Amino acid sequence: MSQNNNLEFFKKLAKKKWYTQAGSGVSIYICACASSGFRIKEKLGFSYNEFTFITDKGYVQMNYLADDVVRLWGIIREKIRINIGG
Repeated sequence: MSQNNNLEFFKKLAKKKWYTQAGSGVSIYICACASSGFRIKEKLGFSYNEFTFITDKGYVQMNYLADDVVRLWGIIREKIRINIGG
């Protein structure tokens, strides 16, 4: 990817609304957790559309699309409602 393409890519990311969680972490473990968020779609039928993560010297920042957080909670809430017979 060229430097110009990288810049355009990050400009598009910056325009989106993100939900951020951060704390101590190691990138090898965070990478495994992050990728499982996409692989789990085969089992659940739903997953994230996009997310990013940044690591630096034991600090990890996970950024989820805000729309995904709302959408996924709606799906999970409905499944809970159905399972408890509400």
